[in-house]
Amino acid sequence: MVLMVVGASFGLVFAEGGYRYYLVHNLDTVVPLRKTPEPSPRFMFGSYPALWSFDREVGWKFRPEGYFRGIIDNGLLVGCSLFDLMNAQGRLASRETDWEAAEIRGALVGSSYTMGPVDGETLFHEALGMRLGEALSRDVKIENFSMDSYGFVQMVDMAAVVASRHGPDFIVIAFNSAALSVNRHWRLLKPVGDGFYDFYMMGSPDLQDPDPFSARLHHYVISDRVTAEWCSRMDEAAKTENEAMLRGDPLVRSLTARHRLNHGRRYDPVVVVDFWSLRVSLAYKRLVYGHPFWNMEIFAAPENPNPVRPLAFDTYAADAAFLESVRNLKATGVPFYVVHVPSYPEIMNNDEWAAVGAGAVPAARERALAASLGPVLQVPIHSLLPRIGAPRSDAADLANKAHDPFPDWHPNPAGVRLFVRATGDLLLEEHFSKQPPSH
Repeated sequence: MVLMVVGASFGLVFAEGGYRYYLVHNLDTVVPLRKTPEPSPRFMFGSYPALWSFDREVGWKFRPEGYFRGIIDNGLLVGCSLFDLMNAQGRLASRETDWEAAEIRGALVGSSYTMGPVDGETLFHEALGMRLGEALSRDVKIENFSMDSYGFVQMVDMAAVVASRHGPDFIVIAFNSAALSVNRHWRLLKPVGDGFYDFYMMGSPDLQDPDPFSARLHHYVISDRVTAEWCSRMDEAAKTENEAMLRGDPLVRSLTARHRLNHGRRYDPVVVVDFWSLRVSLAYKRLVYGHPFWNMEIFAAPENPNPVRPLAFDTYAADAAFLESVRNLKATGVPFYVVHVPSYPEIMNNDEWAAVGAGAVPAARERALAASLGPVLQVPIHSLLPRIGAPRSDAADLANKAHDPFPDWHPNPAGVRLFVRATGDLLLEEHFSKQPPSH
């Protein structure tokens, strides 16, 4: 009798263990897994060391050497080239200049909206320096401290650092509406093996070991196998239209596979079932209730699905770090000018804030943030919208010239030229006509 009980017990344990083993390896046949959206067939890749390096104070810095970058579209490499629009200090520039020795030194702080070219060579800040220099008949140089994806709070953080460290004659903080609710973030690259690096955007500088659930895994694929030699070889293949090489190169295939893997790491369902818990019998649940996971949680959303969250308040007065940066900036005595750069819909509709609410943040909150700018900063908020020609009968045509087609609202070269002219006029009126510069 005892042997029968023992044998039956072992049989049940073996059956339960075997069934759990089966479930672990065949979960998708038992429950419908949440569908993961297909990754975009087109993605960007880059070399390592990459363009960005972690910086606690301002989020990240650009490497003066730049980096190699390219695009793969549907498994086909369509380009690989060196991005090196950086000066020796790691700031955006198409040429080296002696900013420190200039007669008048200006600083530009913004986002990718103020990093574009006016033509094939000259960038926003360089054209602005030329315009002011011609108008004043003096040596004016502008240094560009803009960072892509910066929000307004981080722009002010940067402006305070620039004013304290470099003491320019003036600073322009140029923001677009999308920057109103963007929170601070920090960038870090983490090795993951086989020459690949995860590119993380983190909501805190204190995160020691980021993963896709504690930080935002960027869609760029970074690898130290992307080299100058490899890019040159692939460029030759592109010139000769060698599609077999552009599609079949081992690194192209590896980059594409990594892109798909990273996509899954960002979006695949998270299974939270404890298959080896002794508190429940999955086999019993299957026999009695018809489902091994009856009344159990199978999947869970990531604890923090969007680690770099937008600002949660409707006034900048609620951000203690922002207020500290404002105090530090004003304590330097460096004049600064806050400039709103209009987006495509704002030009089209001749509405200063028509682009608010275009993302995940409610329009009412972003409008409230915009309304709090002046009272919190205690300085005027200058709009470029009326200075670029609106309202005008040809406003629609002006908008088309000012921005690439929707949904990319970044200014194209024609738009950058308009914004340079408007910003230059603003500085001539508000700064140079009222307080003669000295350096």
